[in-house]
Amino acid sequence: MTETVRPSLRERQRAETHQLIRRTAYELAVERGVSAVSVQSICAAAGVSSRTFFNHFSAKDEALVPGLPDFTEAAQQEFLDRTEPDLLRALEALLADHLVWMQAQADAGEGPRAMKRLLAANPELVPRAMAVFEALEQRVAGLVARRTGRPTTDLSCTVAALTATSAMRAAFGTWADGTASAGELRSGVADAFAVLRDLIAPT
Repeated sequence: MTETVRPSLRERQRAETHQLIRRTAYELAVERGVSAVSVQSICAAAGVSSRTFFNHFSAKDEALVPGLPDFTEAAQQEFLDRTEPDLLRALEALLADHLVWMQAQADAGEGPRAMKRLLAANPELVPRAMAVFEALEQRVAGLVARRTGRPTTDLSCTVAALTATSAMRAAFGTWADGTASAGELRSGVADAFAVLRDLIAPT
């Protein structure tokens, strides 16, 4: 039986500081609007130094719209081991599991509904959000390349990644616009991929 390695005290403190800065940045942005929030005001409200801020984030926009966490080692290995032989269904499982996991970990200001409201009220953050999704697409393309043995520059890897992540984003956006529970997020992803399969099925 594998023993779970607990984070050290220093790692836990770093994670708590990271979340504090993120939560403070989000609350200030909601209260004042992004353009009226500076790194200095975030630091003052969070009670941290600017040096501490930049140890966690490169800019204000990154604190407000952080990068998406990477897939867990277990999820990547399951995808690469072809536990599900159909590539599209394997991508659906990979992305659905990741979305549900991220939602379960979400703190204030990190959930999809909160983030969508923030972006709608502050369109200047949209380029940052697009960059975050592009990074996810690149990670998925890399996994597809490893699974299929093709180079990451192969068009099929890019198309597979863009198609699958677009279906995920559609499900994510529809769910965030409604009142469905977090438990229904997975079924939303399944519905989006079912539509995708219908669209590409031979007629």
